[in-house]
Amino acid sequence: MSFQNGTDAKPLQAGLAARNAVTAFILSQSRGSFTANEDSLQFWGATLGFNETSFSLLGNDWYQPGQINKPGLWFKVHPFCSAALSGYEAAKMLWNKGVRWSDCVQVVVHYPPNGDRALNQQWPQTGQESKFSIEFIIWQVLKFGDVKDADFTARFVDSQFKIDVAKIVRKHDLAITSATKRPTLVETVTRRGIVKQLVVMPLGSPNRPLSSEKLQEKLLMVLPKEKVAALVDLIVKKEAVLQEIYWLIQ
Repeated sequence: MSFQNGTDAKPLQAGLAARNAVTAFILSQSRGSFTANEDSLQFWGATLGFNETSFSLLGNDWYQPGQINKPGLWFKVHPFCSAALSGYEAAKMLWNKGVRWSDCVQVVVHYPPNGDRALNQQWPQTGQESKFSIEFIIWQVLKFGDVKDADFTARFVDSQFKIDVAKIVRKHDLAITSATKRPTLVETVTRRGIVKQLVVMPLGSPNRPLSSEKLQEKLLMVLPKEKVAALVDLIVKKEAVLQEIYWLIQ
């Protein structure tokens, strides 16, 4: 539920979903002692007010393949919303071209219609809210050269940002593209002229995935080294069984 973006409930939802997956697996190991209606999807739909026509519209190819397989997963390079990855990368490229916040008169961030729907914090007050603010992310990059991860956990955002954010505006005038692309055009109006940078498929997207080494670095931030090694071994195996995953969870 994206209206929870910028609150503790956002990561809690992901945690509850993961917990439910583990619980479902454990229940599946009960070997018949735990029973349930096998037509759960149909009754779940009825609970939400769907009817038979609604399910017939799904067709036989529904969830074939699932999003995890196609187009694939998105991986963040920093702890902010993945919807901001293209804008972040564009700002980094502008910085490398010599654009500095002190030279900017205005910054215009262009999206397709609803392309920034998840980035619902234009004037964040806390570090947690700033994870969903393209304004805060671009301001950090053009001012300091990159984002500072610690700022996303700060109790309050930088007071200077609250002044500078007035220079940043959003527009929704880019063409709508596929789910594998998230086009963002960052246009900086400087005292020396206008400099633009478009990013369509940022690093971390399915078409530009992070390297296995970078993914292992991310794992090492949250798991012991021996757990990471065991998980990597399991992933690269040609065949694995759920019991091995269960061991890692335990």
